[in-house]
Amino acid sequence: MMVAAGASRAATFYVDSGVGRDDPAWNGGPGAPWRTITYALSRATGANTFLCHGVFAEDVAFAYDDRGSSFVANPDARLNGDVTAADEAALTVQGFDVYGGIAGPAKGGVTATDCYFNDPAGAALGPARFYGAVTATGCVFENCRYAVHAVGPYEFGQIRLSNCTITDCVYGVCYSGGAYTQITGCTFTDVDNAAILCHDDGEGVFITGCRFTNCCGGLDLELSTDRGTAIVTACEADGCGRGITATAHADNDLGIQINGCRVDRSDGDGVVVHGKVVIRDTTVNYNAGRGVYIEAGAADLGTEQKPGGNTFAANGAGFDVYNKSSANGAGFDVYNKSSANVPAYGNHWDPQTEAEMAGHTWQDRDITRIYDRWDDAAAGYVVWGAPSLRAAPASLGEVKALFHGGPTPSRSSATHRAAGE
Repeated sequence: MMVAAGASRAATFYVDSGVGRDDPAWNGGPGAPWRTITYALSRATGANTFLCHGVFAEDVAFAYDDRGSSFVANPDARLNGDVTAADEAALTVQGFDVYGGIAGPAKGGVTATDCYFNDPAGAALGPARFYGAVTATGCVFENCRYAVHAVGPYEFGQIRLSNCTITDCVYGVCYSGGAYTQITGCTFTDVDNAAILCHDDGEGVFITGCRFTNCCGGLDLELSTDRGTAIVTACEADGCGRGITATAHADNDLGIQINGCRVDRSDGDGVVVHGKVVIRDTTVNYNAGRGVYIEAGAADLGTEQKPGGNTFAANGAGFDVYNKSSANGAGFDVYNKSSANVPAYGNHWDPQTEAEMAGHTWQDRDITRIYDRWDDAAAGYVVWGAPSLRAAPASLGEVKALFHGGPTPSRSSATHRAAGE
């Protein structure tokens, strides 16, 4: 449907940098396209669709009256410039090559589909503020300082990325504040800093099926308040400086969950944990540093009710799991120098350790490659295996108690290293 230029009803217009004219006599129809996007916006306000072809060397200011408009490559279009959007405006860009950045509006949103972003001065997409949302699907971000950058705290801001590729950028997705973050099926390669840097005080962060390769930092998550949660599922970090850093506020009851992930060949530590972090069905192997470094707080690597199913092996610093210690020494599957217990039930260890565990529990057997209260009276226990000297936890409170204390195990001379084993 075509309507007269200047009308506010939704319509479809054509913009062609080669054959178009910025002429009042031209109505933006398929036979009389306009030449520039800026001129097209001046002639047609409202939630219109602009089918664009050619190379547009211009900065585009998107006004409140243009909210809801879409810019679609027809069949190809390149913008050499930046797009800025006014308060409450909302726009959609599809199929464009953008050599610049698109700044999301304060209360509207920006949606990019099948776009290619290269070499913006700042962020390719962002920021999302207040009610704003940044959404990208099937996009490629290359040579960007930030692929997506959203700053806060803005209580209702959102980031939604799916099936995007981020490569050769200084930062991947850098997000602070907001209500909701969902990143699914994205690939991050050769990012100079954190591929995803998310400091969130909102309601949820959900990262699923992403891959991080040769990034300085793979995934860096922080829940900075006592609300919200972060769930990382089926992600892989390979050859990064550090695979995953997970930090949860001390008062946050939900914490961060890492499920079904793989962290391999990091130059430093594989997974670094601060606060309440739950790790399940995750493989952490062949990292140059520690496999899992519990720097602060209480990590949950497996309980009786929810066995860990993790595999920790062959990490180069000599510690597959290391819990905040200033002690020297290496060669431990789990090294717990803190006073807190480490729930580590139902995981896979090296063959020597599993052979020692066979037929025993954490309460009646000291394991050579596990350092805990068996070796240091001031340290907490590593709770491995199925405790047979007490009933399984019947409540969430009993499971939480594993973080702070537990029954005293039998300290028979036959099973305690300090007694001569």
